[in-house]
Amino acid sequence: MDAHEFRERMKEIARGSARGRRTRRGRRDRTAPLCEVWPVTRADGFTTAEPPWPEHLPEPVTEGLPFESALVVDIEAMGLRDLPVFLVGFAEVTSDGVRLEQYIAEHPNEEPALLEATVRRLAAADPNVSYNGRAYDFPFLSARCTYCRVGWPEDIRHVDVLHAVRRHLSAALPDCRLSTVEAALAGVDRRRDVGSDSVPELYKRYVADGNGRVLVPVLEHNLVDTAATALIYLELARRFPEEFERFGDVSVDNQGDLFGGTAN
Repeated sequence: MDAHEFRERMKEIARGSARGRRTRRGRRDRTAPLCEVWPVTRADGFTTAEPPWPEHLPEPVTEGLPFESALVVDIEAMGLRDLPVFLVGFAEVTSDGVRLEQYIAEHPNEEPALLEATVRRLAAADPNVSYNGRAYDFPFLSARCTYCRVGWPEDIRHVDVLHAVRRHLSAALPDCRLSTVEAALAGVDRRRDVGSDSVPELYKRYVADGNGRVLVPVLEHNLVDTAATALIYLELARRFPEEFERFGDVSVDNQGDLFGGTAN
């Protein structure tokens, strides 16, 4: 499924869902394998996807940035603690644009393979970027790697943009939640998004019955989280380039990050 076919299928699903109408083949929410509703491929014991940029988000502009590349990371798990990671979203940011990718464990027993591939990706990136990843995504990944006996990299260059937002923008915003910041800085509209608290249950339903349509809202949620973080990162780079001047001089381990510290 190429990008054009994927967009057309998503539009068709959205139209059918909005109208609640039936077709000759049955209801629009009929069971379908994931490969029919999301651009996925199987490799190395887990599933990957390369979806196009969400059409309801502003297009990223990457020319003239004070860095060569970055890898935005956002995870989804089956719960808040001690439960498998089943989805990792990536946004590879370069001067040529932003490339989105997702690693998907279609069953919890695929988590080790997903983690091994994720660790390789993180270790090669310079830097990794997250929103609140210092408190959530990276400690969670590290703990799951320990549980699954997957080696965690000793040195990870990590930018948690939440801290830069707090330093520079907290006085002008009602709060620093991702949904607030992405709306203010990048015009991201979340009205069609599934809530984070629904993600684990939707994944469990997908594991139980294999209906790819059930997992699509979760994949879309992760895709928007990842893309929105990339947009915030790009906007901060333009507004506050001094935040990026230390990239060539600072080496951090898995306990720290370039934007961390005492930001409030």
